[in-house]
Amino acid sequence: MAGPFVRDLRDRITVQRRVVQQSALGGSLGGWETLIASRAAKLVPLKPLRRGGDEVEADKIQEVIIYDIWVRSDSATRGITADDRVVNARNPAQVFKIRFVEDLDRRGVWICIQAELGVADG
Repeated sequence: MAGPFVRDLRDRITVQRRVVQQSALGGSLGGWETLIASRAAKLVPLKPLRRGGDEVEADKIQEVIIYDIWVRSDSATRGITADDRVVNARNPAQVFKIRFVEDLDRRGVWICIQAELGVADG
């Protein structure tokens, strides 16, 4: 499977990683820090091709939309894991939970991040 053309990279994303610190009382505090700042990407919703699912969160049914997010492969993007999250840099309310990260073209040019929109990022 080939990745997108460079001219298709019209979206901007930010990748964040959870940071856990110990509190003074022995508990843990967590937050998100930016791993990769604004990066050109192509967001491809798979909703027309595949049905998303419904998640129940706080006793409400919430639609889950699956996206393929394509970015250029480099040392920073190869470090993305399923424990990270993706935020749409142009619409920070859109937070994606990463399902998997893979080099689908097997040439080391593109990274495909499959992520879910509408799921708690936790």
